[in-house]
Amino acid sequence: MLQNKEDKEALRALMSRRDPNSIKYNFPNTEEGREQIKSVIKQKIEGNLENFSNQ
Repeated sequence: MLQNKEDKEALRALMSRRDPNSIKYNFPNTEEGREQIKSVIKQKIEGNLENFSNQ
């Protein structure tokens, strides 16, 4: 996906694997919001989202 950013079929395949019951995070499209998203992704990769709260 990262190497072929214009590959719409790859994006469709990725999005079709989403879990409709997964947690939804709602961060503003600001620098702070983008930093929060990066933090959540990092925590998810590390398996440390138990204590995360999206307030």
